[in-house]
Amino acid sequence: MTIDEATDIVSRYSFESRLSEDERFLLAEALTYMIEHDPAARDIWAYNLASYYDKIDEYDLAVKYYNVCLESRNVVAYLGLGDVYMHQKDYDRAMAYYQEAKKHHLYQADGRIRALHRKMRSTKWRE
Repeated sequence: MTIDEATDIVSRYSFESRLSEDERFLLAEALTYMIEHDPAARDIWAYNLASYYDKIDEYDLAVKYYNVCLESRNVVAYLGLGDVYMHQKDYDRAMAYYQEAKKHHLYQADGRIRALHRKMRSTKWRE
């Protein structure tokens, strides 16, 4: 695979809601290729791959690639990690990551914290 081929695959499949198994595999492979071969944008490719894995409920892989983002100091990954843990109903961890995002002045953190509080109340979750 080349950078041009990987970029083409990412462009073609990233925003498609229904992908075949082969297309999902190609997208993941292309994003992984870009993480390895485009160091200047490594965190962006890793964020895209983490978001993709989160979307298809592959949470362990989402966490792995959000952490790659954090290695490059891409603090937006804190929001993604919070989302992953909220999907998994691990509300303590989700809150910790949303609070970390808030410390980095990510305005989206406030909305996610409010949503998490509502979710916790609706499930009668207790600290």
